[in-house]
Amino acid sequence: MNINPSRFFTSLISVWIVLVLGGLASGSGISFEPGHTGPDYNFSGNYSSGQITVTGAGTYYLTDNLTASLSEYAIQVNTSDVMVDGNRKSVTGTGENGIRSTPEGNNTTITQFSMIAGFGTAIYSQGTGGEISDNSVYSNGCAIVVKGTGTLVTGNNASSNSENGIYVTGNNVHITENIVNDNTWSGINTTGLYNYITSNQVKNNLKNGIACQNDAIITGNTVTGNVRDGILTWDNATISENTVSENQRYGMKTTNNVTFLKNTVNYNHEDGIFTGKNAYVFGNDIFNNLAYGLYVGNYATILDNNISSNEEYGLYAGNYANISDSIVNGNAWGGVVAGNYAGVLNNLVNGNQGSGIDVSNNAQVVNNTVSDNLGTGVFSLHGAEIHHNTITNNYDCGINGWGTANITDNMLKNSTYGLFLPDNSVNVNVTENTISGSTDTGIYIDGGGWNAGSGNIYNNNLINTVSVGGTGYLPYFTWTNPKGPQPGTNVIGGPYIAGNYWGNLNGTGWSDLQEPNVSGYSSIPYEIVRESGVYDTVPLVRSLNTISSTNDKWTINYPHGNISYLHLSNATYIIQAKPGADILNVSIDNEPVGPVSNWTFKNIISDHSISSSGQPTPGQVHAFFALNATWGSAPLTVAFTNQSLGSPTSYFWNFGDGDISTDRDPVHTYTTPGVYSVSLKAFNDQTGGIVMLNNAVTVTAGDVPSPTPTPVPGEITAAFSADQTTGGAPLQVRFTDHSIGNPASWIWDFGDGNLSTLQNVTHTYSSMGSFSVSLTAQNGISTGKLVKTGYIIIT
Repeated sequence: MNINPSRFFTSLISVWIVLVLGGLASGSGISFEPGHTGPDYNFSGNYSSGQITVTGAGTYYLTDNLTASLSEYAIQVNTSDVMVDGNRKSVTGTGENGIRSTPEGNNTTITQFSMIAGFGTAIYSQGTGGEISDNSVYSNGCAIVVKGTGTLVTGNNASSNSENGIYVTGNNVHITENIVNDNTWSGINTTGLYNYITSNQVKNNLKNGIACQNDAIITGNTVTGNVRDGILTWDNATISENTVSENQRYGMKTTNNVTFLKNTVNYNHEDGIFTGKNAYVFGNDIFNNLAYGLYVGNYATILDNNISSNEEYGLYAGNYANISDSIVNGNAWGGVVAGNYAGVLNNLVNGNQGSGIDVSNNAQVVNNTVSDNLGTGVFSLHGAEIHHNTITNNYDCGINGWGTANITDNMLKNSTYGLFLPDNSVNVNVTENTISGSTDTGIYIDGGGWNAGSGNIYNNNLINTVSVGGTGYLPYFTWTNPKGPQPGTNVIGGPYIAGNYWGNLNGTGWSDLQEPNVSGYSSIPYEIVRESGVYDTVPLVRSLNTISSTNDKWTINYPHGNISYLHLSNATYIIQAKPGADILNVSIDNEPVGPVSNWTFKNIISDHSISSSGQPTPGQVHAFFALNATWGSAPLTVAFTNQSLGSPTSYFWNFGDGDISTDRDPVHTYTTPGVYSVSLKAFNDQTGGIVMLNNAVTVTAGDVPSPTPTPVPGEITAAFSADQTTGGAPLQVRFTDHSIGNPASWIWDFGDGNLSTLQNVTHTYSSMGSFSVSLTAQNGISTGKLVKTGYIIIT
């Protein structure tokens, strides 16, 4: 026989690869042969009734379906580094174990069995390491039991067994991508530590879907329809990106220090998530569960969750919880309930059938939107900090606050009671809130029945048919700034923080009807409830604000100058280009808005400015010129320079002394003393322009000093300022004229019966009161007047 050496050695290498790496393909390695006895394995009986014991390392595979002959096991591995490849065959029997590795069977791989059925435990792994993969295991007592550490359990179908699908007592076991359904006990049950349970399907088991001890990682599983809890675990677990639904008890039930990340938990028959203290709950969708959506213990952090349409409370948290950036909607008992020292921040809580947010003592409720709840928007006990919330359309109260509380800068709108406050509440501070559209009462003071309350209720915007009422004792509270009016922006944008604004939705409330003034408050007390004898002594009223209008030489604004408007009025300005020009830009408060032709300021709560700029229309002639001398003794030679726009091609100069010129830039000599006006007409083929400088050139008979320029009278816009506007009597005030248009005379009226005709003047106020100041400025052609109502306040 002739042998090709190269083919011979190639064949040897191929055999070696198959023997060494046979585990890479099903049916590779050493076949189990009936009757074999050796250092590698013993096969007693045959495939119809036999038992295999592996004693040597290597890869082994079945060549037929195996039925176990003895009660103890069908296949047992007694040594390490063994792969048992089912080769898509089955193992059946009625004994204790189908396939098992002893404690010495480290790194055992059990794979590719099409069926393992009928045993007390189908696969029982006791060694460390190894792999159990791609097996179908059903109709056993327990499908897979792992006692060792570090084993990988992947790709198995462990279903319809009478005990657990997968049961692990070892540590650091990875259980991934298995199907574990319809088992009589739990689907996956681990009692070891640090186990990883990922991407499994766990359905319809008669106990828990997944049950774990401490420090488990549970990720990406689908856990549905189990008779007890979907996921049950102890301390320090991380549970992420699972879908847990339609389980008969809790969706997830855990103890302490558990992290929940981006899970979908819905339609479970008790709470969606029930957990102990120190939980971290981030990015979960929890909805349509038949009890609470999320129930957590103390010290929880709850962030960016969607908790909706659960049959009891959406979120129920213990003490020191931090609840933020979550959506809590449509839950049957209420939205958010939290214990003492809770922080509830930046949440959207609406459409719940009870209260929106219900917190205990010393809680912070900040920056939430709370709307359309059938109970109270926010309910709090003692020591609450309730700030910057938008609370609207809640059926009962906007805020129901008991005990000490700081309630500031909230929008409370369209509830039965805007703010419900017992009169035994102590050290209450209610400021900067807008309470409007309350169907019963804006602020309801309830009779507490014991102890006297105290606190301050001021600088609120109250827009209700009835702003204050109730059965409580109103004098317990102060209804204006206890420090008196203080400079600062108040709740309606005025310049002083004083009492409250008493309006109504029709604009006919007490404060609505008062004369606006510069201070934004009135010295006329307001009785907050008729015949109560309780007054807001410096109630807020509307204030005046100024809009400053300016334009360049190509445009004009109407009205022009500094105009005062009512606080909540509208002010429309018209912007036009002058003839032969175009609008280039309009700026509002120094921000460009483009070439608009009008602008309306709405709800004026501060001073504003409007300015316009333009440019000549292309091709339109605008005549301008300059001259190098304006006075001197005869003979006086003056050089004139054309600066006209629009590309003129012809010129006509009149020098005022009878001489003319058609040059572009003429030079002219004046020989006779006098005062001369000069004009220029400039033309192109389509348009023309004219400009005249009155009294442009002065010619004398001899040397004279440089003349003092005489201001040219123009249209007057009166303007002035004061160096101080408030203070105690006597108060000396310096008034400074800022009028434009070159006025020549001034009349000041200081509002206390005194007048002055000086341009800038100092006046002393000697009595208390609020004084309006006016300035009338005049020249020969124009008069301007400015009145500042209530400008000076003497206390």
